[in-house]
Amino acid sequence: MANNVSKVNTISIGSIGKINGQNDSDLAKLNGEEFTYVPPVWSGTRAVLMGAYTYSWTPTYGSAGSSVYLNEVGYKTLDSDSNTSDWGDLNSARGVATGSGSNGTRTVQGGGNTASGFSDSIDILTAASTGTISDHGNLALATYTGCWDGASNGTTLLFIGGWKGGSFPYATDMIQEMTIASSGAADNGADLRYWGYGQCASMGDSKTLILEEEFQATGKEEISYHNFVSGADATDASRVATVPTSTAGMANSSTRAVIAGGAGDSVGGGTVHNKIQVFTVDSSADSEDEADLVQIIYRLSGTSDKTRGEFYGGTGSGGEYMQNDIQKIAIASISNAADCGDLAFSTGADTYTHAGSGSGIASQTAS
Repeated sequence: MANNVSKVNTISIGSIGKINGQNDSDLAKLNGEEFTYVPPVWSGTRAVLMGAYTYSWTPTYGSAGSSVYLNEVGYKTLDSDSNTSDWGDLNSARGVATGSGSNGTRTVQGGGNTASGFSDSIDILTAASTGTISDHGNLALATYTGCWDGASNGTTLLFIGGWKGGSFPYATDMIQEMTIASSGAADNGADLRYWGYGQCASMGDSKTLILEEEFQATGKEEISYHNFVSGADATDASRVATVPTSTAGMANSSTRAVIAGGAGDSVGGGTVHNKIQVFTVDSSADSEDEADLVQIIYRLSGTSDKTRGEFYGGTGSGGEYMQNDIQKIAIASISNAADCGDLAFSTGADTYTHAGSGSGIASQTAS
């Protein structure tokens, strides 16, 4: 049944975070009118894995590897235990993107590394179909290894940090912004608190939690947030992660943000772990070390449908192996992750994959 309440004091319900301290999902009636929670239209159940990259020094499936950049796109249904299926191809072969996101219709990925250098390309696909992937414009700055799991509220997508090369500092503190329904990303003057790469961030209705990474320093445990206001800088969230980390995977629900795996040092892998850390979004508390992944792993991707979180691919401690596991968790009652399928890229180069979502980015955070 449709929600009978559309505005309060002329303000649209969609613009109100809480009424008398209650979220709209907790309200049944308001002044006698029925109040039915309507989930964001950009949530969904299809995960899309876009491209991949493996270093030449890293063995893949136990055999000598080569420098491989993939344009393959795989997908799967988030509530099923299954391997990925082939979707189609990106416009260029690349990995380690700077960001990805969706508005429920379009799924977007931008940036990455290619055989010829850093990419500023933004690709778009239609979430409900397969096969066609189009050019969606360009980033303002070509970067890779930013926040590849994205930071989006279903309308705005933030491309966070990343490696830019050139003169020192080699990484950037830039937050590039785009409207998913349009083309191209812009530098609107927004900055992270630290310049670096290997960040991870949650999806959100009105804000994103960002685990930042400072270049050539140990993985930072400090958490920032951004409220999706154009040109606004990231702000200290006054909380820290239990274990400092970079290049981790992220999945979240409306109340919990989950950080999985990662390295304590962004340069050369450092101390890699298999920790699953959880933040309560509306709390000022630090993260809790809730459970473990199947393997010690970093450079993995993650997404969710608000109930189930999944993590894809990654590299083991020291880079001695790349793995194609898909691992699952239940976000509301997290226990150790379980293997639920495999990435199915044709070459077997299955690390540094980038999880957007299909029917829409299926993870969100509360206001």
